[in-house]
Amino acid sequence: MARYIFLKSMLSSALALTTFAAEAQQSTYSVQCTVEKGTGHLETDLRRTVVITDPEVFKDDAFSLERTLGAILTSAVTPNSQDAAATEAQKKLVNTQAERVSLLTSMIRSFRVADRINPDSKVAMPAKICPNEAALDPLKLLTPQDVEGMRPVGLFNRLDLAPANFKYCGEHRIVYAKGDPVERTNRFFLIFEAAVDNPDPQNRPEGCLGIARFWDSLKGKTGPELKTALEKFYYEGDTDGDGTADIQPVIHHQHFGLPFGQVRGNLFVTSGDIGNNPWMLREWRVSVSPDGSAVFVPDTVKANPHPALYGAAATNEAEGFGDLRFDFQDDFVRIHVRELIETELRAQKDGKTLSPTELFASVGARFPNRSNTFESISQGDNDDPLKRAENTGLPTGVNSELKNFRLPQGSTLTAQHILARAGAVSCGGCHQFSVGQEIAPNVKWPATAPGGFTHVTEKRELSEALEKHFLPARCENLDNFLNKVAPTTKTVAAPRPAASAPIQPTPSSTAGAVASSRQGPPTAAAKARQALTRVAPAESRLERLEAVRNLEEQVQTARHQDRQEAGAFMTYRRPH
Repeated sequence: MARYIFLKSMLSSALALTTFAAEAQQSTYSVQCTVEKGTGHLETDLRRTVVITDPEVFKDDAFSLERTLGAILTSAVTPNSQDAAATEAQKKLVNTQAERVSLLTSMIRSFRVADRINPDSKVAMPAKICPNEAALDPLKLLTPQDVEGMRPVGLFNRLDLAPANFKYCGEHRIVYAKGDPVERTNRFFLIFEAAVDNPDPQNRPEGCLGIARFWDSLKGKTGPELKTALEKFYYEGDTDGDGTADIQPVIHHQHFGLPFGQVRGNLFVTSGDIGNNPWMLREWRVSVSPDGSAVFVPDTVKANPHPALYGAAATNEAEGFGDLRFDFQDDFVRIHVRELIETELRAQKDGKTLSPTELFASVGARFPNRSNTFESISQGDNDDPLKRAENTGLPTGVNSELKNFRLPQGSTLTAQHILARAGAVSCGGCHQFSVGQEIAPNVKWPATAPGGFTHVTEKRELSEALEKHFLPARCENLDNFLNKVAPTTKTVAAPRPAASAPIQPTPSSTAGAVASSRQGPPTAAAKARQALTRVAPAESRLERLEAVRNLEEQVQTARHQDRQEAGAFMTYRRPH
């Protein structure tokens, strides 16, 4: 448990919560998160604390993609502290149809670019050119009434993705899907995954309490009341319904990659050729262009090591790929096997027996970004570690390593189970190729939504994995957080100012005053936000290019550090 003990020493307040969450993962569900007999699903009221699919919420374009892109663009405007009217005028200038189309086009253009280099390992990892996605019309995607238009299909509470140091309060997501009616071989999903800043300058767990209470308060709300509460939360940062902002709005350009958060896509636009255009997942984050405009830039898909790293050497590999494979397979045996069985080891230590749901919700590994690739293919078995590792020495090495651990009595875990877990925590595996695979004896990875390959469909149907396993576990985490943190909470910090404004504590905030008196060196996240403020003031194009380059370096550093940190609710966080 040395790795776990080290991580728990990082922050005292996070220590208590991480320990509590780790213990909770071994327990049965609380009275607050009971599931219905027969279906195994959360009751409707409890379900709304972790996911929203109520059709009434999405009426009147309340969560339209156009509105979300507009909010990203306007939040990127640098406030003029001397002239509020000038700030509002600038926001109107950037929130036009042309600018929203331009922002979405920056994503669409990425489908025609194959050349990609991993930013950490500097090894080339080309992505597949997607000609059909590259031909998508952004105007149609932004028009919900169009047959090709994007429509919101779900809002998801992922407070459980908060890091142990609580620098952000997990992720809060909107999922969009294309097509009405839906064509079986012409599907396209975007998931906006906002990593919402902790409003407490000290990043205490209490700072995230308002967000947790907001989701909990949705129990009992329906119709216009539910819709209004969610709109105010996502687009205004109002968590308690009093008409004032308590946090930065969820939909804010900083929350999608500056430096944390991202946008992911699940792609299947085939023009009928499903063999050459398979289901795949990709990832982007928001950055800025040299002129200061918000843009989407491709990023590696997290927890997705390049599938060839599990296999044997091949001809014509990119320079450095062979060395990367050697290091990856060595690390997989020495480090990642232990991570992938961490849940069983903890259960063994505590004398408890894991349920399948507890295993599904907590299994994970901290794969370094240097091994991550730029796409994850869920169709077929080309990306499946089980398939890739055949006829290599990796399974033998894994089986040998398993003998070094004290597993529960009678455990028959094998390399096949461990490699299946590595696949299941990848995007492609969780979205399809791991379905039905054993990740422990007689424990098979749960099913995706009807039709496969997604966890929420265009008709807002959810997967078995979500309904029976992930959602109850997330409900439990929310309930544990409220019960653990709420009794000790005396103050709630005001929202942090945007990075474009000077970072100062709110005068009325006791927490802010304490933070100011104890201010240490700036964090990697703070450095990234400060780098962001230097792009717009740069006077020449050359200076702006240099400012953007520095911003990218600071963002990558912050994201690298974040990926190495434990989670507040699970030791090894994963995208799904």
